[in-house]
Formats: sequence, structure tokens, C-alpha cells
Amino acid sequence: MPLNHDHLSVLRCLWIGAGFSLMTGCVTEPPDIHIVDTSQDMDASVHVGHPDLGQPDTRPREDADVPMDTQMESWDAWTVRDGQTPDDTGTGMDTPEHLGPAPVITELMFENPDVLVDANGSPTDWIEIFNPHPNAIDLSQFTLIHRGSPPQHWPFPTYALPPGAFLLLFASGTAQEPAVPPFHTHFTLADSNGYLAVSHRNGSVIQEMNFDIEMESEQSHGIPMEKTARALIEAGDSVRYRLPSDGSVDLVWYTPEYDDRLWAEGVFPVGHDGTPPEMPDELIAGSVQDWSENGQQGHRGWTYGYWNRSEDADDVYAPNEFLPFPRQAADFSAENFWDGTRWRWFDGNPPWTSISSRNMHPNGENNGHEHWPIRRWEATRAGPLIIDWRLRKADLGSSGLTGYVMHNGQVIDEQALDGRDGTGIRRDRYIARVARGDMFDFAVSPIGPAGDIDDFQDRVSMIAEIYTSARLALDEGTSLNVVEESAIYLRAQFDVERPLPPGGNLVLRVQYDDGLVVYFNGAHAADENSPDMLSWNVSARADKPNDQTQIDEQFILDTHMLREGDNHIAFHVLPGPGADQRSWILPTLEYVFPNLIENDDPNQPGRWKQRRLDQPTPGEPNLSGRSELPPN
Repeated sequence: MPLNHDHLSVLRCLWIGAGFSLMTGCVTEPPDIHIVDTSQDMDASVHVGHPDLGQPDTRPREDADVPMDTQMESWDAWTVRDGQTPDDTGTGMDTPEHLGPAPVITELMFENPDVLVDANGSPTDWIEIFNPHPNAIDLSQFTLIHRGSPPQHWPFPTYALPPGAFLLLFASGTAQEPAVPPFHTHFTLADSNGYLAVSHRNGSVIQEMNFDIEMESEQSHGIPMEKTARALIEAGDSVRYRLPSDGSVDLVWYTPEYDDRLWAEGVFPVGHDGTPPEMPDELIAGSVQDWSENGQQGHRGWTYGYWNRSEDADDVYAPNEFLPFPRQAADFSAENFWDGTRWRWFDGNPPWTSISSRNMHPNGENNGHEHWPIRRWEATRAGPLIIDWRLRKADLGSSGLTGYVMHNGQVIDEQALDGRDGTGIRRDRYIARVARGDMFDFAVSPIGPAGDIDDFQDRVSMIAEIYTSARLALDEGTSLNVVEESAIYLRAQFDVERPLPPGGNLVLRVQYDDGLVVYFNGAHAADENSPDMLSWNVSARADKPNDQTQIDEQFILDTHMLREGDNHIAFHVLPGPGADQRSWILPTLEYVFPNLIENDDPNQPGRWKQRRLDQPTPGEPNLSGRSELPPN
């Protein structure tokens, strides 16, 4: 069902993971996501962790006599910073300092009834405006410009856009002038001739956006964003804990003022593992076992492709820079890199880029672009995983190469091999936190131990197997000696520096066994599988299955609970009613916020990247997959 204006007029979005849908300003809850409301006076449709939605600014406008449909007589009527006109492509997206914070166009789309409809149920062009600043923006100080025939400007209504908030404008070409959102522009995107700009009312152009008016109907155009997290509590952080033997501290132990200096000290995670030692690990994926004999991309979660390092402007691999080998045609060709037995570059040699069931071959600078072949596996389940990988030279010779194992773009292991190392290595890496859909990339670089980037005799055997384990990851945490089922009280402290970036959420991801209660700065913040009445000797409502113990559950906490300076978080871990002898907690507390991706293309004007977005996200951060813009 398409979203309508009531759903999306102004939104502060919960956008941490998959599974959220926008309905009347609210968020639905997938099974392992909890939205925790600790305030009593907040409207139910506004979730905690989100400041109040923007309200119309009732102050008189200095230019209230400027009609909404005023047309620009000519570009010369506008005085632009540094003598540029809105026609120039070098204006960029930096607001002149004396003008203060400015809104940003982050996404736009031509009418599509499957994505968004207006109040009348009609599909309408739309424009998304975002406030990336820590303070509210008075939109009445700004204007939208387009260079249709004739060029026009549309003054924003008087409205205060909160920090981190999105505002959707319907580019309907009507003269509607509502006092509250949703607002309608008097032009459509088709009128704009593929150009929009944000201008200050003094004429200074702040942001320009060029887009293709012939873009596909299911695509939008905008600025990609990335999810950025600031860790507040994580594995390895200090914690004080106690196994209570009576109720003497039940009413005070979780408060910031409580003196815990006599409690035991440790680091997260904390627990006792009652898992039988004979319980085996389970193989869930293998690069050889899951190899597709007919060249099917995505078979059993595996995709094959490469990274073109030579064409990467920042020289840093990112997951979205993985390029799958094409498989569109039946015959081996430029549209199909499967030759019947392996993936390899059509009309290559060079490039030597190839992947078979066991072997991989990179391409070095001596033969054109530097290519890293990559096997990608997409996790089919959540929880802790063991990555068992092997690397050895298949062709002896050359100056060597380097193998990498990456989790969502982050290197978790790497090994450089000498050119004559036919023995190689075999190692495993334990990944405590894996979400369904996480990406594991197994890549080979032509760079040898001495830094040479040639690919002579660089064929290498690289094999990976992925296992799941029921054992608790206590090797680097705090292991408790628990003979009988016991509750655990835990207290941790962290500092918060202000100001925090706008538009963020306070996100608690926690693994635990069996029940949980969370207190934040002395106030109840979250609970799961816990009884109504709490004390030191009560049990959880039910035993938690062992295979669910190390899967993150996610809670969205109230950002207003954060204090500048010292903050305290406390956890009450409850044992199950059974006798499985397991206790466990591994929390991660993060402040998660959207970041506009900076432009690193010298041929594209502006401060931030502009892309076609393959998945429109009106009123939400643009975290979808994206494709490059065609040349302007």
C-alpha cells in the first residue's frame, strides 16, 4: 500500500534496521525490536528518542507580501555569492556562514502510485527536505528554485523544521497554501527541467541538484546516506556486578547514587556457560560445498564479483563497491562472465580476474586496473558465527598476494602470502554479533608482502566455511562460577559529550539469558521476559532457548534520558525457571544517526554525492542500494 500525506508530512524516523514501516508517524515492531516509551506525557504517535515534530512558526514573515506563485523575471534578478547564478555548476552545497544552517534536498521522485500518494489518493511528484543541523531551521528564510520556462522560485512557508527531521513537499503544480504540512509547490518536477536549488532569500544559492527527468519510474534521485554509530557501551567495557543473596539492595542498586565500590569488577560480556562440551558446531555455509555448477549468482547466499580499486576515488573498499559479475546472457560474453566452469573476465587475459570453486586470481596494475576478486556470502541467520578460512598459493612464483576476510566492509582477518607459499594458513575467527543479511566478503589483493601490485602467477586457493556455535563467547569477557541459578545485577558508567549529531536514536542491542530488566540513569528503560514484580530471587517468565541466547534483541530508548557528562546503565539478568545453568549478557549501547555521504567525485559539483536511488525512501534516510548517475 502506498504511503499518504498523513503518514509522511514530517517524520523523525526509526531507521536502525530492516522491518520498519511508517504508519501515522509510528513504527511497527519486528519480532526482536522493542520501542520503549518511558515518558507519560508524550503523544502515543510520537516515539521516544524523537523530539517533538515540527510546528508552524507563527511569527510574522518579513516578506509575507511575496505571493507563492511569484515568478523570477530573470536569473539576473538574483544576486548569488561569488557572482555565480543558479545556472552555474560550481556553487556547491556549503551555506555561507553568516546565513546559518540551511535545509538540504535529500531525495526527489516523479509520481509513482506504489510509493506515495497525496491527501486525495493521487500519485504526485515529491521532494524530501532534511535538516542535518543540531538546531531547528526557520524554513521561511529559504526558497526552492527551478529553471523551467520561465525559471521560478517557490518560497518555503513559515515553518520550523526540527533537527534531524524530514519534510516532504508535494510538487503538485497547484496553488495550495496550507498552514501546516503537507505543503504543495506550484510547480512539478517535469516543469523544473532537471534542476532544483535551495536558495536563501537574499539570493545566495546554497544547494543545487541536477537530475534526469527521464529516470525510471521506480527510481528516485538524491543524496545517499550512511548509518553512523557512536558506541557508548560495548564488549570489553568495564562493569561492576553482584550475584544477590538477599533483597537488601533491591530498591537502590540501579540508581546512579548507589555506591558499588565493593562489587566485583569485570568486563562485558558477563556470564556462566552451562553448554555441554560435546555439543558440536554446525556447518551452515561453505565456498566449495555451496558452489553453483551452473553459475547461479546468489545460490545458497553466495555472489561472485570484484572490486575495481583503480577506479575507487577514496581507495577504501566499501560493501556497495562490490561489483557482481554479469550473468544476463546465455553465452559467455560481455553480459555473462560465466564460462561454463568458472567466473572470469570476458575477452580477458588480461584482465586475469577470475573465481572458481576453490581458486581466485586478482588482476594487478601491470595488466591494467587493479581488481580484487571477491566471494560474498550473505548471512542466512543471526547469532554468533565462526569463520574458518584457508589461503595458499596455487601457482608457485610471483611477488605474492594478500587475502582478506571482511564483515560488512570491516576487515576481520588478513594474510599476506609469499609467492612460493604453497602451504599457506588456516585460521578461524569468532564473530559474536551477526545479523541476518550481514555480508562476508572473501577477497584477494594482488599486493604481496613487499607491496608489489603485479599479478604474475597470482592464482591462489581461498576456501571458507562458516559455522554456528551454541557456546557463549566468554573468552574475552567475565566468566562467573555459578553453581545454582542466580540473578546478576550489573552497573556500568559512560560519558556523553554534547552536542550529539541530530536525527539519531539511542539503540540498545543486547544478548541475554534468560530474562532482562534495564535501568537508565535510575529510571526503568526496558524489560523482556521478566515478571511484573521484581526482586533478587525471582525468575524469568520462561527459559530462553539456547539458540536464541546469542541473538541481539534491539530496544529503542528515549534519547531524552541521556545526560551531559556521566551516565549510568544497570542490568538485572534473571535466571530461567528451569535448571539449564546458563547466565549471559552482552550489551551494546549506541547513538545511531544518519550521515550525508560526502562527494569525492571531482567531476560532480556540490558537497555531497548525488545518485539515483534504487529504493525510494520518502521521509527516511537514504540507506538503500544506489547506482551511479549518468554523466550530465
